[in-house]
Amino acid sequence: MIATSSERRTGIRRHQIPRRTEFACSSIPPFLHDFRVPFDNSKSERDLRLMKLKQKISGGFSTAKGARHFATIHGYLATARKQGRSPLDVLRDPFRGHPFQPAIALPE
Repeated sequence: MIATSSERRTGIRRHQIPRRTEFACSSIPPFLHDFRVPFDNSKSERDLRLMKLKQKISGGFSTAKGARHFATIHGYLATARKQGRSPLDVLRDPFRGHPFQPAIALPE
């Protein structure tokens, strides 16, 4: 019996299923099964998101000086959070006499 073109195509597809499944399983993003992995792996994008949100909601900052102050405080708190410190403690510590000093990464 001679296989028709549709039977041939189906046979080829059945033969490719294991290979395609193996490829698909290896390309599953890690954040789908490991919840410690962030959805987007760019911390800088997450840090900029708040600035963009402020710009969209209120139309931006009144002055450039206000934008710089906001960015300085936000950067300080983001750095503290990345180094495992509580943002609230970091804001309180200067009034207690020991401000948070971010650790500096030394070049290797």
